[in-house]
Amino acid sequence: MTEQIKLVDYASTPRQAEIVTLQESGITYSEIAKRLELSVNQVDRALRTVRGRAARSGFSPDHDMTHPVPDGFRLKGTSTLYDEDGNQRMQWVKTTADQDQLARYAKQLSESILETVKPIKPRKLTKVARDPDKMVVYPLGDAHIGLYCWSGDAEEDWDSKIAETTMIEAFDAVLQGSPNTKKAMIVNLGDWIHTDTLANVTLASGHQLDVDTRWSKVIDLGFRLMRTLIDSALMKHEEVHVINENGNHDFHTAQMTSIALNALYENEPRVTIDVSPDVFHWYEFGSNLFGVHHGHKVKPARLYQVMCEDQAEAWGRCPHRTWLLGHVHHHSSVDEGTQKIESFRTIIPRDTYAHSHGYRSPRGQQAITYHRKYGECSRVQYLVQSKSE
Repeated sequence: MTEQIKLVDYASTPRQAEIVTLQESGITYSEIAKRLELSVNQVDRALRTVRGRAARSGFSPDHDMTHPVPDGFRLKGTSTLYDEDGNQRMQWVKTTADQDQLARYAKQLSESILETVKPIKPRKLTKVARDPDKMVVYPLGDAHIGLYCWSGDAEEDWDSKIAETTMIEAFDAVLQGSPNTKKAMIVNLGDWIHTDTLANVTLASGHQLDVDTRWSKVIDLGFRLMRTLIDSALMKHEEVHVINENGNHDFHTAQMTSIALNALYENEPRVTIDVSPDVFHWYEFGSNLFGVHHGHKVKPARLYQVMCEDQAEAWGRCPHRTWLLGHVHHHSSVDEGTQKIESFRTIIPRDTYAHSHGYRSPRGQQAITYHRKYGECSRVQYLVQSKSE
């Protein structure tokens, strides 16, 4: 295959392909510009863009890079060994995941999932008195569905089956202990799924993860478990709003989960799914303004400014301002000005990494009740007992 054909493969528009083809045929930049009614700078910029895209994929013959990396990856670096005559003898090609390509894969996977999702029929509401002036919020700390732990080098044995049983038990406990309110909000604070890709590594840092069972089974369990929690909440509350925050472990699968859940409940008017791909999510209830963020992008003190800037009008309407965070796996609560910034515990045990680095924290699930006018008025807590206790 010639260089011209290979380089054209990296053109993302017909115009870029035309410019590359003309340049490879020996036509000068000025001639190309005149023929296509462009400026020389536009021609140069288009060629640089295509060559840059090719180089990031491992193809740049002028630099002895002739082995493009697989689809879904991008070039991280190369090392080339030359002999005394300047001939290439050996080359090492280092790659990393292409985040843009992975995002496209996530979108394609979401679309394929939706083809098989059949919207559920609306559920009948039981005749129970429900308080319209209160709302229960169920913050779900980092569940890391798919996490695998061995008691030999972690807090205790843990797998997908144990995670499912524990989550349902903890959620049911706080659900039953909370008041019957008209509204409820289930807030998945991020890292609901332990791994975002088949490679079982974190996208940002590439840390290797201990994962129980196949990735597709983990995704299926995470989706089914979230549906179980929503269906349980529908038995107690008239309206259920759901937020799935993007975590550093499941940035793509969090969005896929929201898209699939939205399709599943599209005929159920009592359920609303926030499908925004943003890393910040918002919700108002009376005089309460809630900000949701995983906690891995912005430090708590900085969140004060985010809410002030991004929700200026809602800020003025709502004197009770609360941030709900995950990420740190432990409970903390701090007042930043007039905002309460709170992070929540998780149900999972310490894995090998957390155990070996000395992290120690209680595990549990909470449900917090807010009054439309007066803000937080009560909360229910369920502690998960470690088998080592």
